[in-house]
Amino acid sequence: MLCDECHKDLATVHLTKIMDDETTELHLCEECTRRLAGESSLNFFFTFPKLLADVLDLEDPQSFAKLFKESLFEGESTLSCSTCGTTFSDIRESGKLGCGECYEVFRARLIPILEKIHGSCQYAGKVPRRAEGQMKTRLEIRTLRRRLEELVKREEYEKAAEIRDRIKDLEGKLAASLKGE
Repeated sequence: MLCDECHKDLATVHLTKIMDDETTELHLCEECTRRLAGESSLNFFFTFPKLLADVLDLEDPQSFAKLFKESLFEGESTLSCSTCGTTFSDIRESGKLGCGECYEVFRARLIPILEKIHGSCQYAGKVPRRAEGQMKTRLEIRTLRRRLEELVKREEYEKAAEIRDRIKDLEGKLAASLKGE
């Protein structure tokens, strides 16, 4: 596929924007991408601030930080990742986490941001076929646990016992399938 801008080179960057029910695609070669971005590298298109600005439909890619300077994030510089030393201030400024451990260290602060952007924090994408059954079972267990909590709060103990037994059954099947791998 040729670049939509210069119509000469092969398009290597493919952008899709979906607004309401309208889809717009843009296919660019590396040179046109750099020129349009006004940067010396392609990283401009794939930075976290730019992604958030696009998702939240903000004019200024850096303005997303202003949305999250609420009281929840005040004093975040005191907490840091023991593995890489990244602070939450570093993440807010760069839009990048330092390592995989940062997801756990800053979990309480990242979840509200992700929920604001995506509407939830539950992954709803593709699952590898070999893990599909296990993922469905885990999801069912999670759903049943929530239902169990509701039933106990409402003091519906007979129904809660049935749900508890179903959870134990599913956990047993899940453990057996994990041993089978």
